[in-house]
Amino acid sequence: MHDYKDLNVWKDSIDFVVSVYELTKLFPKDEIYALTSQVKKQLFQYLQI
Repeated sequence: MHDYKDLNVWKDSIDFVVSVYELTKLFPKDEIYALTSQVKKQLFQYLQI
């Protein structure tokens, strides 16, 4: 049986999540709780589709 971590879609989704987290680190500090949390929330809603 294959491990799900070997699937390309899994690898791509992990890369996508890491990219979004890296991007949110560039947001202004005053947006760290508002905008950053919204982006991360939307990211995980997108990945659940």
